[in-house]
Amino acid sequence: MKNTQKEFLVMKYSDIDAYLNQSDIEEFNNLLEEVEEGMLFDNRKKHNYMVINTDEPYADEIIAILKRHGHWGSPEPFPIPEGRCIRCGLDNQTDEHIDNCDPDPIERDQD
Repeated sequence: MKNTQKEFLVMKYSDIDAYLNQSDIEEFNNLLEEVEEGMLFDNRKKHNYMVINTDEPYADEIIAILKRHGHWGSPEPFPIPEGRCIRCGLDNQTDEHIDNCDPDPIERDQD
């Protein structure tokens, strides 16, 4: 399974505009252009990504899809929203979680 790691940087344009002055924005854009030029030099194609906030009501469905395709999980600790399973990321109360997520061996021993 491919593990989700700190591999991407996501920023809202409105945050950049709110917290950087014009000079900083120009410098930031220059750095982004350098990265893009380096990728072109290395014959790497530019990708477009989707960003999903984990507090959205449909996040469990997206997480389940990512898991089915081997794109969910992390070797490093990351914040898990309250009420979600630390193993699969689904809401602990959903039927999908209850039916499909293996219980933790420690929990199994305590039953």
